[in-house]
Amino acid sequence: MPLHRHNPLLRNKLWQHMQADDAAGLLHQLQSLTVAEFRTAGYLLAEDLLPQCSSQSYWCFFMTLVPAHSKAYLGTFLKAAVRLRACRKLQLDMQALTAFAAKATPIDIHKTLDTFLALQLSFDEAHNLVGIFTGNQLQQAAPHLIKAGTPVAYYLLFRLLKTAEAEPDLLRHYAVQLMRKGDPLSFKLASAVRQYFDLPELPGNFSLQLQPYELSRLDQGFDAFMKALS
Repeated sequence: MPLHRHNPLLRNKLWQHMQADDAAGLLHQLQSLTVAEFRTAGYLLAEDLLPQCSSQSYWCFFMTLVPAHSKAYLGTFLKAAVRLRACRKLQLDMQALTAFAAKATPIDIHKTLDTFLALQLSFDEAHNLVGIFTGNQLQQAAPHLIKAGTPVAYYLLFRLLKTAEAEPDLLRHYAVQLMRKGDPLSFKLASAVRQYFDLPELPGNFSLQLQPYELSRLDQGFDAFMKALS
């Protein structure tokens, strides 16, 4: 079924609910649509209407629509979140995300983490997000942190590697995963992990060789961590 991106009458109906902050009314409106109309509504919400919301309104609509049918609505809200964050209009609502996480499916969790961790989050935002959705468990969090590949994500990964008392084989596994990404920051972190945890040789050559005093910087906060890797 082709996607129709324009439907002024439908857009107006949706927008009226949103202007009134009527989340329940918006949900009812969406549930009354045909399949074709629903697809158009999803496009309009993700690309046009939700990106015009305030952060507070976004989370109000999120908490009404997404738990009602996450398979139908989560992707729409995550697309809109990326657009809102790019305009610096969206703050993560940890209370809303905690309530959502309590009932989220594993697929919901994966989609949410992969979307938000790829954004330019502060350390506190990323730390809270990972805690909410993974309980700061290394094996649950690491795939998402490595996939995100941002400086903040890698700092969180390093902290989890330290606190999880990971076995050498597991540490080596994540170091190899970093190497397979192939970008400079991933290689540098893999080298730092190898040296910090005194792992056996990894299958590759590393340009980054940290001195003992530089290794100690990895424990001195995010800024010092990034300085050591640079």
